[in-house]
Amino acid sequence: MLQERLLREVFGIEKIRLTCGWSMGGQQAFHWAAPFPSRVAATACFCGQDASVLPRIVSDNTNAPSIVIGALGAGRIAAML
Repeated sequence: MLQERLLREVFGIEKIRLTCGWSMGGQQAFHWAAPFPSRVAATACFCGQDASVLPRIVSDNTNAPSIVIGALGAGRIAAML
């Protein structure tokens, strides 16, 4: 990932204390934490869902992935309550 390389090689940042984001930014926060778990200390994702919950969907409906992610995310949150 070029962004990670930029942080490491140009700015000398080796450890990220927090990746944080809202909605699509939350997806980016997960995107940083998943491939670099030893380099990201914490992740705060607001109204986002890790794409690993997304099953393979073959459809012309471009909203289907968002609907599935939202439904699965809501189910996970409800299970925690």
